[in-house]
Amino acid sequence: MEPQNPVQTARKGPLLWVFAIVFLVLVAFLGGLGVAGWFRAKEEPTPAPLRASSEPIAPPMRQSAPEPPEFRQTAPPAPEMPADVRDWLEFLRGIEAERQELARDQVSRALTTLAALSAGAQLEALQGLLADAGGGDAPTPPSPAQRARMDTEAMRRAWIDLHNKFLSRRPPAECQPIADRYDQVLRETGGMMGDILQAIANAEQDPSSAITVLQAMKGRSRDLIDAPAREADRGVAAICERYGVTKWFAIQTDENGGGIFQRLAF
Repeated sequence: MEPQNPVQTARKGPLLWVFAIVFLVLVAFLGGLGVAGWFRAKEEPTPAPLRASSEPIAPPMRQSAPEPPEFRQTAPPAPEMPADVRDWLEFLRGIEAERQELARDQVSRALTTLAALSAGAQLEALQGLLADAGGGDAPTPPSPAQRARMDTEAMRRAWIDLHNKFLSRRPPAECQPIADRYDQVLRETGGMMGDILQAIANAEQDPSSAITVLQAMKGRSRDLIDAPAREADRGVAAICERYGVTKWFAIQTDENGGGIFQRLAF
């Protein structure tokens, strides 16, 4: 065994002490970190565990942009119908009712006369027998044609009176177009009835001429009466709509008024 060098032994001593001090410093440093972390962990609270709730959680409300206000255009209220307009339209309703009634009455009488004329010779023979049975002194009753001639003037007068009654009431300005069209309706209805009655009255003396006149009148009511009647009725409807009033009567055409002249094939 070799004897140790006292110089080397003296050198190793201080080195060991240096290693030992460094080791202790590292241990102290690392240990300090662990202790600090331990204390830090103690100070920070542990988050509470999430608990499942049986109640449903409402979804978050979404804030939407406010809707712009809606602007609705409402129609202004209809103006009130003037009193003079309403009064004249009511007057027109009465005239129209009289026109329809007068035409129906005269057409019925015309049909009766036509039926009597169709009997012809049989009626004349019956009148002769009645005169003989009475000893010849009894007055001979007028024939259907004679009665028709007597009635024609009275029937024409009835239409003239109705037309004058219509003209006696001046319409308001906005009703003037209706009055113009209805004036034609009234004149043509009365004129056509007079022509029919006159033809029937002349049938006994000149049957062929009467037939010619009556045949020429076919379709005349559609052009001269129905067309202006529709225009007048549309005028009444327009005024009622202008004032927000329900239309309460109609100007009848022959087509939708019961076919007064159609019953005579006109």
